[in-house]
Amino acid sequence: MLRIFSLDLVWWLITWLHVLAAVVWVGGMFFMQIVLTPPVAKMGIPPQFVRIMGMTRFRYFAWGAMGVAAVTGVIKALYTGRIWKLDVLWSTPWGVALMIKVFFFLIMAAIAIFITGVIAARMQQQPPVPGGPDRQSPGFLAMQKRMVLFSQGNLVLGFIVLGLAVALTRL
Repeated sequence: MLRIFSLDLVWWLITWLHVLAAVVWVGGMFFMQIVLTPPVAKMGIPPQFVRIMGMTRFRYFAWGAMGVAAVTGVIKALYTGRIWKLDVLWSTPWGVALMIKVFFFLIMAAIAIFITGVIAARMQQQPPVPGGPDRQSPGFLAMQKRMVLFSQGNLVLGFIVLGLAVALTRL
């Protein structure tokens, strides 16, 4: 039973924040890649516009979610009491699964840095092409393809991290 200010309540709150962060980050990527962009592109709105506008707003939620996931993940790992020695991280199934999850999380964060710090920034700096707002330069289109590729890869990694999170509850 949860008591006010009990350790059970703190554990529940940390776990809830951790899950919420995953939902916001991975769910947001899923929404952008699978739900929003394809149908909007069919309506005649350029997908690059949708991606830039979505990235501009979503990046704040994504970065916040990454930060919350990182902090709550460390707290959860330490709070379990399973890490009494560092060799637990590579000598037990739970530790190995946790290290793989952390590894993929760090790759996801690096990809997010690359997408928001390099690709999206360069896309926004591309000069407009004469002939209308739906026309884009070859450089812009090449960067857009890279953004899609990296975003889809990050989404796949996000699903792997979620799977590992579920596995950790059973190990």
